Amino acid sequence: MATQIRRSGSDPRYFLKFAGTATLLISVTLVLVLYVLPQRYVLNSDFREGGLSFPTPSTPFEPVSPLLVAALPTPPPQFGGIVQGPAEIFWDRVMPLLEAERYAAAIPVFVDYMGGYPGDLDVRREFALTLVAAGRADEAVPILEGLLEYGADPVLRLLLARTLRDERHVSEASVHYAILVNGDPEDDALTLEWAQALAWVESYG
Repeated sequence: MATQIRRSGSDPRYFLKFAGTATLLISVTLVLVLYVLPQRYVLNSDFREGGLSFPTPSTPFEPVSPLLVAALPTPPPQFGGIVQGPAEIFWDRVMPLLEAERYAAAIPVFVDYMGGYPGDLDVRREFALTLVAAGRADEAVPILEGLLEYGADPVLRLLLARTLRDERHVSEASVHYAILVNGDPEDDALTLEWAQALAWVESYG
């Protein structure tokens, strides 16, 4: 019995099937990539699908508007030098006169300042001393008495006692001498000064 031997060779139908399948797969892939996916999943900064989010290129805060910055108040301009108050201006005017011992010329400056600031005790004290130095001790007496009402001041009280003594009001001066001596009984010079004032009254009063 004769056996028929088939020669192994390429079958044209196999290649046709393979080529058709590959072409179909490639076509489907291209359709998905080029048409379906771009329309189904739009990749932008607001895309959110299935809990996934894509980063946005914008900053997480809004920039400050230039109009708001321009609307901020600008600091006031700084001027050179220090602005002097009324007291500083007063002392600048009166000190040269006192240093030059021009006491009479300084009195109007005191009066002008005290008219607006009568409560300045330091100026009132200096005014009393200036009146005494200018030979107007009688006008200094009520000022010194008023200053002592604000508190005990041995220096002012001694000035008042001496002013009253020089104005020949020894009895009134003795009141202040007595207060000073009682406050400092070991001050022999003060006691002697008071005794001399009393002796002068007995001799010339």
